[in-house]
Amino acid sequence: MKSNKLLVSLATLLLTTGATAPLFSNINSVKADSTVKQQKTPLIKNDKIGQGFYSPNQKLTMPNPMLRTDPTTFFNSIKQGAIDTWGKHNFLPSVTAAQAAIESGWGTSGLTAEANNLFGIKGRYNGQYVIYPTQEWINGHYVTINAEFRKYPNWATSVENHGNFFTDNPRYHNLLGLTDYKQVANLVQQDGYATDPNYAATIVRVIEQYGLQEWDQEAFNAGHGTNEILGFLQGNLRMKGWSISRDSVNKPYSFLFAMDANTNKELARWQIDRTERPDVAAAYPNYPNAAHSGFDKIISVPDELKGHTIYLIARYSADSHGNYDSTDYVFQNKFTIPVFDSKGSIDKFFQSGNSIHAEGWNIGMYTENKPYRWAFLMDTSNHELARTAVTTYNRADVGQLYTEYPNATASGFNVNFPVTDSMKGKQAFVILRYSSDPRGNSDFVDYWGRENIITIQ
Repeated sequence: MKSNKLLVSLATLLLTTGATAPLFSNINSVKADSTVKQQKTPLIKNDKIGQGFYSPNQKLTMPNPMLRTDPTTFFNSIKQGAIDTWGKHNFLPSVTAAQAAIESGWGTSGLTAEANNLFGIKGRYNGQYVIYPTQEWINGHYVTINAEFRKYPNWATSVENHGNFFTDNPRYHNLLGLTDYKQVANLVQQDGYATDPNYAATIVRVIEQYGLQEWDQEAFNAGHGTNEILGFLQGNLRMKGWSISRDSVNKPYSFLFAMDANTNKELARWQIDRTERPDVAAAYPNYPNAAHSGFDKIISVPDELKGHTIYLIARYSADSHGNYDSTDYVFQNKFTIPVFDSKGSIDKFFQSGNSIHAEGWNIGMYTENKPYRWAFLMDTSNHELARTAVTTYNRADVGQLYTEYPNATASGFNVNFPVTDSMKGKQAFVILRYSSDPRGNSDFVDYWGRENIITIQ
């Protein structure tokens, strides 16, 4: 009977208080989570952990097996952001990562779950925020107010944004650029980031347990870059972008390499002059040569590239030929360079009496050094029936559509072929040609208009 009374008492308690008992199945788990979200526990300022606002029960702890996010997954999610923090703020990635783990409860805090905010930072990020109640000390007592907290698109962004805190606050400038994680961890605590006497020791313990000091070595040697343009410009190959490396000091020569994307073999290289990039210097102020890290190379497409899919490598080198004492940045962009590429349209193709008329446009990728244009009348066995020089006229519509092709605006043609008795009864089509040969017999790029065939009468 005692057991029955206990169950009745528990049921009565649930009905009168509206509480949800964890003894039962998780049928109401969604509803329970919704209730908790609506009734958020106020965040409080906790100087022991750091500068942000944290859950009341949040402490300096190492992870336990019950965490929703295991340490490996957590660290993999923030690694790139932490390494980037070194390049942008000169703050050690290992210390950044350890602080992120400690201050977000290893990614389990409510603010982290809802807003990817690992450090309890107030405000807005690119206009994005969430509202959380906080306990604020106002006029001699605590008051609960709703405050805005930064909402980040991902953890890496929260980590990178955290780096601003150290560069924006002069009292931390004594630790920027230092490469010993123990020294940096101690200075973070001494400079007043957190008041817990074990804060620095906890950071060091996390770093050493998870090998985060290896991130520091990656960051010291890391380069950055962007291949902004890799493609055709009026038939030429244009390569534009930037690259930086901490190891570029005393390497005054720069090169671009075109690499075969399938074999990773070098196809061509060019020595380049670096260009001014104030935007890169602003983003990576601690990198040597960041302000002079750009490149913009335009070349005629060499034969050794045609038919290959390529990617680029940018190199700083102490060797004037770029063969040794070098540091490279490998770009991920890939671009396929055709062996032969032409386009066109036969807009009109008909016979009128003893004349065959053809009108339309044609363009070719490698025609910038081929000033002579020809039209050929061919039979369906690919035998030439007649040829005539092309009188060019402008096609602004083609120029607007195919800006990457040379001579696209001047791509129109309008030709006539006289009909001879030997042609009659044959089916015919037109070939349009750009050539460096005045007679059109060599070094040419053709467009075959076989989609348009007529029978000569």
